[in-house]
Amino acid sequence: MAAPGRSPSQAKDDAVKYINAYKFAAESAKGKGVKHVGDINIESIRLFAFAAHAIMDGVDPLHVDSDGNPLAWTYGLFASNAIKHGKDEKKLLKSNEYLNYKEHMVDLIRTAFSDVYGPEIAAEAFKERSNPRSGPVDPHRWLPWIERQ
Repeated sequence: MAAPGRSPSQAKDDAVKYINAYKFAAESAKGKGVKHVGDINIESIRLFAFAAHAIMDGVDPLHVDSDGNPLAWTYGLFASNAIKHGKDEKKLLKSNEYLNYKEHMVDLIRTAFSDVYGPEIAAEAFKERSNPRSGPVDPHRWLPWIERQ
């Protein structure tokens, strides 16, 4: 979303810088000798989560218009407004509109994950699970947990 006084173009530039900074930080923090997903330290995953959250916001209809331009932040500066924003997002997750952008969002996060951790680790992280209940990784399920760590 565009901060007050920032144009959509400036907000897009800000988002790209933010995402790249956290991807770089995650890559720097991942540790040496990382050969499997389980080898990545939690600090690196936590840093990646900040980039992934911004990537998700970049395609979220509550954050961007149909052309991908960031919307202006209209929730104000108070915590109660941020809570309303969170509730609006939860409603969106239950809507058909979410299904329209979810696949694209997941592809963007998979690409970013591969950029940071490499294609082999990304393939391991996002492989189809033999248990159909677990299914492919959905960032909406694991990113909120990581961001709380």
